[in-house]
Amino acid sequence: MWAPRPDLKAAYFTGYGRALSAGEEWALRLLTARLGVSYLATGLSRRNPALVERGHLVLRRLTHA
Repeated sequence: MWAPRPDLKAAYFTGYGRALSAGEEWALRLLTARLGVSYLATGLSRRNPALVERGHLVLRRLTHA
């Protein structure tokens, strides 16, 4: 989720003031998966290769995190 910019993860948590709880971390992963599937489905239905690639990228990063 933060793969391309680990500095943003550090900045986020510094500004947020705490790490995410286990439930929040789980919700973030689920919402990220939903976003990736949404990009993929929309890209396929609209024949938009950029959205298909974005969907694949989100899901790939999620599974390698």
